Amino acid sequence: MVQTMNVVKYADVVKEHASNNECVKYVGVVREHASNNECVKYVGVVKEHVSNNECVKYVGVVKEHASNNECVKYAGVVKEHVSNNECVKYVGVVKEHVSNNECVKYVGIVKEHASNNECVKYVGVVKEHASNNECVKYAVVVKEHVSNNECVKYVGVVKEHVSNNECVKYVGVVKEHASYHEHIEYAVLLLVGRRRQHENQDLGDNFVKFEANSKMSFSLIWKLEMHITRSCAI
Repeated sequence: MVQTMNVVKYADVVKEHASNNECVKYVGVVREHASNNECVKYVGVVKEHVSNNECVKYVGVVKEHASNNECVKYAGVVKEHVSNNECVKYVGVVKEHVSNNECVKYVGIVKEHASNNECVKYVGVVKEHASNNECVKYAVVVKEHVSNNECVKYVGVVKEHVSNNECVKYVGVVKEHASYHEHIEYAVLLLVGRRRQHENQDLGDNFVKFEANSKMSFSLIWKLEMHITRSCAI
């Protein structure tokens, strides 16, 4: 009997030890140890250890460790570690690590890392990293990074980066970047350029928004040549 533990139940095979935990339940196979956790539950196979976490739940296979997290849930396969996160949920395959994030959810495959983000959600494939963002959502493939944005949502394919924007939404294909704008919304397919500006009357130095239609040339859609550098309202 371990005096430092309260209501510790072993359901399968525990090869190592657990210390200073309350309500630690093992359902799978735990090969290493967990310490200083509250309500740590193992559902899959945990090969390494988890420390100083609250309500850490493993559903898949965790090969490395997670520390100082609250409500970290693993649903897929996590090969590296997650630290100092709140409510980090993995649904896909995470090959690298995420640190200092709140409510980071992975639905696709994240090959790199995201740090200091709140509510970063990945739906597609993120090849690079996003930092210091709030509510960054990826719906397709993001090849570069997004920094210092709030509520940046990607629905199309973003090849470059967006910085210091609030609620930037991409529904089409954006090849360039937009900076320092508030509530920039792209309908479906858009083209930024003065050569097409007359179709949207006189918008001055503001960006040009094009609504999608069957007659619009896709060759023009893929040519985003003008950087957006000023704040503008839709």
